[in-house]
Amino acid sequence: MNEKLILSEDGKVVLEADHSIIHAVIPEGVTEIGGGAFSNSRVLRSVSIPSTVKKIVNPFIAVELY
Repeated sequence: MNEKLILSEDGKVVLEADHSIIHAVIPEGVTEIGGGAFSNSRVLRSVSIPSTVKKIVNPFIAVELY
């Protein structure tokens, strides 16, 4: 499991990511990426999203895109 991601108790929603994460791999079975999950991430370069994700709620607030 990716220790840099905080998931909901049922493991279906990404709630938050550690600000030091560079390459995020969303686990299979996650259905939603919550609002602000990657907020203020300064080093994030990529996010791998499985086909199980059906809802993405503005997770990249204040993230610099490269």
